Amino acid sequence: MDVLTAAAWLHDIVKSHTTRPSGPSDAELAAEEARRFLLTTDFPLHKVDAVASAIRVHEGLHLDQPLEQVEAAVLWDADKLSKLGATYLVHSLCIRPAFDPVFEGRPTDTDLVLRSARDWLKMAEGIVASMNTEPARAEAARRLAYLYGFVVQLEGEWVTS
Repeated sequence: MDVLTAAAWLHDIVKSHTTRPSGPSDAELAAEEARRFLLTTDFPLHKVDAVASAIRVHEGLHLDQPLEQVEAAVLWDADKLSKLGATYLVHSLCIRPAFDPVFEGRPTDTDLVLRSARDWLKMAEGIVASMNTEPARAEAARRLAYLYGFVVQLEGEWVTS
């Protein structure tokens, strides 16, 4: 629990919201920053590497195979669950327009939200398929179904308005 708790708190300690053409990823930078931070605290020294390892592999939206480190698998699942369901909608409508090139600095409108949500649903299916744990797979499937229902409902309301 110590490793998972620290990794959960620190996994996005470095978050650029951009793609770097070269150099270390946000997850790699976050792992090293978390390591530096934890070494200044009373966190158990023998657990610092495990925290950094879990953080290092949490980036991305799909996995080719389940993660072996239990803390990494749980962190990855928890992080990806935030990209599904109602949490995704809040993130998409409130935070994403500030940094995602899809929005190009434009005000968010319903057509743009629908296009973005439809595109996201395709990626979200891959997220669900990449979950490491059975509880996360079940929750991810439930949240994906919610998102599909939301898009269908919004499309229906938007067409008739």
